[in-house]
Amino acid sequence: MARPRPNPDVRDFILRNVRTYPANIAAVTAARYGLSRPAISGYLRRLVNEGLIDATGNTRDRRYTARDLVSLDFEVQLSVGLSEDAVWQGRIFPHVGNLPENIINSNCSPPSEAEPFQSPPSLSAADPQMRGDGTFCG
Repeated sequence: MARPRPNPDVRDFILRNVRTYPANIAAVTAARYGLSRPAISGYLRRLVNEGLIDATGNTRDRRYTARDLVSLDFEVQLSVGLSEDAVWQGRIFPHVGNLPENIINSNCSPPSEAEPFQSPPSLSAADPQMRGDGTFCG
């Protein structure tokens, strides 16, 4: 029988929750998705092999931790006119590599310096500041 294709939702769930459940991420994931422990172990093994998580201990004492893929320390001289996208493009983007298109090109125009951000009372998909993916661009 052919092995089932890995579910990207399971993989993403593990990556999002491994910091919260380092000692029992396998059990939590298995319960959430109705998968067997060996199936979850396969996901965890692949994530370890890809360098996205670390594993320590054996069997019952196995713990998983998310790896920091990028760690940056730098200073930014704050000044009038400095925009966050300039810091993003000049300092962060060159180090983060392969990002989804929606992060690289958010299609958000920077807010005016004169008006601070204010959360609108309600947003709908028709709101000009609501992006097509349902996130707010303000």
